[in-house]
Amino acid sequence: MQYAVISDTHDNYYNLKQAIKIIKEHGISTCFHLGDYCAPGVVKAMVAHKELKWRGVWGNVDGARAQIVLAQKGNPNFDISFESFRELDLSEGKVFLTHYPRLAKLAARSGEYKAVFHGHTHEKSKEKLENGTLLANPGELAGCKTGQPSFGIWKPDTNDIEIIDLKDFIVAK
Repeated sequence: MQYAVISDTHDNYYNLKQAIKIIKEHGISTCFHLGDYCAPGVVKAMVAHKELKWRGVWGNVDGARAQIVLAQKGNPNFDISFESFRELDLSEGKVFLTHYPRLAKLAARSGEYKAVFHGHTHEKSKEKLENGTLLANPGELAGCKTGQPSFGIWKPDTNDIEIIDLKDFIVAK
């Protein structure tokens, strides 16, 4: 099984649509979102794809949290943590999700997790720590900082993440 890892969508519906198309082409059914959705409409666009399950955390610019939670209340394919992080016990191993790099580094160093994912910086990165933990940032789906929207596909069998650069995208100025 593979998992999509997305961060920093920042209301970019077009890039979200392009990423979801690629996610479906890869046969992925579970997606992790690391925060900075921004508006409730982005979450609505995500969960419109009933075959995808979303597991997420909040970012620092997700101001409409109450509206997002109320709009998705009872929706089985959207689950968001009320903390600034979340732990997932998957059959492939334990995973840690957060928006914040410092928290991610601390979690990764603990050795408790197979993989730790974070966003916030908008910069793509991946590193395998000495303890075997994968620490990765899939970059930004919005593309507003780097000019190159991206997301990741985590492959638990190799404990590696493939960073996918969108070829067809829009960057809002």
